[in-house]
Amino acid sequence: MKKKDLIKRVADNCDYSQRQVEEMYDALKDVVEDAIADGEEFKLLGFIKIGTRVLNPRKGKMTNRFGDIIEWERTKAITVPTVGLTQYITKRFKQ
Repeated sequence: MKKKDLIKRVADNCDYSQRQVEEMYDALKDVVEDAIADGEEFKLLGFIKIGTRVLNPRKGKMTNRFGDIIEWERTKAITVPTVGLTQYITKRFKQ
């Protein structure tokens, strides 16, 4: 589903115009982006959880498809985004 599809469905289900719903969508997106950038976790209860986590420095080794061994090292910690579905949504998809 794309942004415009979501906005149309929400507008159809509520007493708001598509323009009003789009303004609410943009405001929500800005709030969520700011919260995640500040290191907070964002939860829509019963639906989704968005946040970040830190990957610590480490060394690794892998073999490519040609059989060459490649060693690598992450020298500093990095922050990566995380997204998780709640148990309710996960169970619904399993049915």
